[in-house]
Amino acid sequence: MLLRKGRGEERVAKIQDSPGIFLFTLSASLTLPEHKQRCEELRKLAYTVLAKEHAYGALDIDFNVCYENTMDGDKSKYDELQAFINRYSELDYPNGLKSALHKCLDVALQAQNFDLQRSLEQELKKLSEETGTTLLWITGYINLISRYHLRSGYTDLIKNTVLDIYQEITQYQLPMTQGQAASLLADIYIQQQDSEEAKRWASVCEEQWDQCIRATSSIGRLQKLRSETLLFSKREHSGSATVQSLCDKYVERDLSNKLYAEAISKLEVMLSFYHTIKMIPLEKRLHCIHSLLDRINTILSSNTFPGSSLVKANIMQQQATSCHLALNGRIVQWRKQSIC
Repeated sequence: MLLRKGRGEERVAKIQDSPGIFLFTLSASLTLPEHKQRCEELRKLAYTVLAKEHAYGALDIDFNVCYENTMDGDKSKYDELQAFINRYSELDYPNGLKSALHKCLDVALQAQNFDLQRSLEQELKKLSEETGTTLLWITGYINLISRYHLRSGYTDLIKNTVLDIYQEITQYQLPMTQGQAASLLADIYIQQQDSEEAKRWASVCEEQWDQCIRATSSIGRLQKLRSETLLFSKREHSGSATVQSLCDKYVERDLSNKLYAEAISKLEVMLSFYHTIKMIPLEKRLHCIHSLLDRINTILSSNTFPGSSLVKANIMQQQATSCHLALNGRIVQWRKQSIC
């Protein structure tokens, strides 16, 4: 009777069958700085053995060494990485090629090299289409762009690409990915001061992420609140109560779910709103700011959560800013009275 091997047993058998893989796995486990020399020795030995066993293993080692050197800041290795990508293609090794391309994207992201990212992204897209993994490529691409777009000079290009991607994935039930794309578009439109489009995509984000876990759903509501404050800044001050009411509703929902950091993030959006909006009278703005600060301090005094100490430091800065705002207001008022 034949028994089916578990994954762990299969891996052990694979290592036993391949001394090269065993040596490479052992070298990868040596991560401490003091083991660096020993790690290199094992890698060289693994390379020698794997070169005799099969070409893929030797190529993986060469690529990983080059990748690590590049991530450590050796920019001269960029051309070598491209050469390895070509070798993966020549060997018809799609899994290795995909892994290498993703690592190259890490390099491009760290170097803030958007042109290199675009080139690699197109390579990944082509590969995903050939291997039937388009959705995996879309997810990876959105994750990459969400980390890069706000500090790049390619906002319109990214926006149009994400709009195309969103249309492509509407045929699937992917609330997390669709919400992420919508959130990215809302961010871009907020950056471009396009309040109507920002609100539209923030609403899509909120709708999609409401189907996900509570923390993700809360981020969708944060995007909606940010878009509403931008929309208000384009109108008369009569709508400020509506924005504050929306914030209060979202904060209460977060607090009921014990999402304290998320609740405070929404109150901080309103703090920034009242600090910068000029169409609301100063006295009313100061009253709202003090009310928000009191509410945040109440949450902080009753609850501890990851990052709460950093939030406290930020709130102290906000309190100092509000004092400065009040002082400037009084100085302006005093000058007006002096002129009269």
